[in-house]
Amino acid sequence: MGYRASRMGRRRVAWVVCVALSALGCGGGDDAYVFSSCPLSSLEEVTRATPLGEASFDASGVTPAQTAFAGAGFVAVALDDTSRCVTVETLRAGSTSLVEAMDYGLTCASCAQRVTVMRGGGIFPLPSDGTAFRATASFTLGLRDCLSYGAPMPTATPVTATLWTVFARDEPLTRRAVLRVDLVSLPGSWLAGVDDATADRFARAVSAELSDANLDVQVASRCALGGAVADVTINDHDDGPIEVIRSRARGACMTYGSRVGDPRVTVIAAPCVRTDGLAAPGYTTRVAAGFTPIGVPEGVVVGGACEGAPAVVDGFPEGLVRATAHELGHYLGLYHSVDSRFGDDRLSDTDANNLMHADVTLATSRGLSATQARVMRRHPAIRWPRAAFTACAAR
Repeated sequence: MGYRASRMGRRRVAWVVCVALSALGCGGGDDAYVFSSCPLSSLEEVTRATPLGEASFDASGVTPAQTAFAGAGFVAVALDDTSRCVTVETLRAGSTSLVEAMDYGLTCASCAQRVTVMRGGGIFPLPSDGTAFRATASFTLGLRDCLSYGAPMPTATPVTATLWTVFARDEPLTRRAVLRVDLVSLPGSWLAGVDDATADRFARAVSAELSDANLDVQVASRCALGGAVADVTINDHDDGPIEVIRSRARGACMTYGSRVGDPRVTVIAAPCVRTDGLAAPGYTTRVAAGFTPIGVPEGVVVGGACEGAPAVVDGFPEGLVRATAHELGHYLGLYHSVDSRFGDDRLSDTDANNLMHADVTLATSRGLSATQARVMRRHPAIRWPRAAFTACAAR
């Protein structure tokens, strides 16, 4: 459901979304347990956003040209009508065209620059290969149909986007990076019945899958939701069920959700995940995720087995660790290395034997390329331990 914001409403959206860069969600309620491998005091402050102002869409659903500054890394967008969908319509760096108008689809499969259609707004890596523009680039935004992702949607009522620049950090691969996650378990899921030590061991196993990015996944909190056992079903990319779960977690668990200065990724453990009627190992709301307006779904959901009891490998449902690492790759900006449906990632050093294969069970290699590692580590949800706490991050 969307809303039409007044001028005061737009200011509220701007404030909330600006906070959301450093707090990619909200919290509330009561929780029985909190743990974190690294205290917040051991981590450097998060990257801040620089306001770019507002851009209005014309009658054809496109904004005037905007500026992406050299070295910026990301442009964050918040629509004042979160029922609408938006994407980067065109992108030019000097004389090079990276995204062309009339190149439609969920992820612009034929574009040199990969971009995703997002409801309500979000964060767009510019460019998506983990590099930085050496000079200013120009881009336009376009409204899209939220089901067909087709041509820019003409709008009879004004729609305005508030924009921010987010400058990415390029740290050497030898420096350990930290990603804090909130684990939310649904009844009947693999996580619902495990103890905290097992949940922490799971995070370490996911970190091992992401070792090529030198990325340590750490559990910030756990939230066990009650109720009847139910699968998570996503149809036509309507990921509203994820926001329903996040809303329940806010009400049930005081420690759930990001705070200002403490960005976290929601990882939901479900008994089964289905997308468009088919069983799926996992699902991520967008590529890349983060900086999402309030009320718009965001996060990662992973399942166990949709038919029968799952096989257990090293204490976890078979394939679950790898599926979680794969979905976190999407959250941090990675597209599929091989994908006949939506197109590949346009990266020069990836192939079929990669964690980000569209069907991760078909990849014989378990790693990430150097470019993929760079993309993930530039995301603003990534945290960096202070010099005195490197042992904490290494665990």
